[in-house]
Amino acid sequence: ADLKLKPAIKPGQSVAVACSSRGIDNYSVIVKAVITYLKQLKLEPFIIPAMGSHGAATAAGQKRVLAHLGIVEEEVGAPIRSSLEVVQVGETEDRLPVYLDKLASEADHIVLINRIKKHTEFEYEFESGLLKMMAIGMGKQEGAATYHEAMLTYGYPAVILAVARVVMQRANVLFGVGTVENGYGQTAHIGACLKGNIEETEKVLFKKARAYAAT
Repeated sequence: ADLKLKPAIKPGQSVAVACSSRGIDNYSVIVKAVITYLKQLKLEPFIIPAMGSHGAATAAGQKRVLAHLGIVEEEVGAPIRSSLEVVQVGETEDRLPVYLDKLASEADHIVLINRIKKHTEFEYEFESGLLKMMAIGMGKQEGAATYHEAMLTYGYPAVILAVARVVMQRANVLFGVGTVENGYGQTAHIGACLKGNIEETEKVLFKKARAYAAT
């Protein structure tokens, strides 16, 4: 409610709610809360898997990944639409094409839900979270393959940030929800922010994630 979304939305508009393949504590509860609030605003949410090539890089496989994590239509109150089809929405300054899930591109708005945590292959002021979801996750298999190849030249942080910034400029991202877990894998903090604050908010949440992590 603190996001004050009403000036940016109209009743009846569609919202693609992007969910990752991470095993997030209270995942279905968090997703259901977001879906319920969007419905209270008279929006029409649906869920898309945002997970690159996970789920054997198939639409049915990615839907099964969500089901395994407790994200099923009956539980969260919204249909799940899964596709590997993407559209190119722009390119980075290094001429890297930026891909976006086609279903998300066709929605009036996009909402991101993901856990903010450490990545296993690089260290930076952000690692795995909403920014990475906008690049690897929402780029589906084609985007993930393209970006991972580019990372060999430019590095993980540069590619993720460049692609995510293009997505935020060119796509209809409404807001993001980032969760932080403690050393026991329990939900410790949840932050929500509008598109313009995602980059800054994720860095703050990542500091919390590192502080809460098991030592």
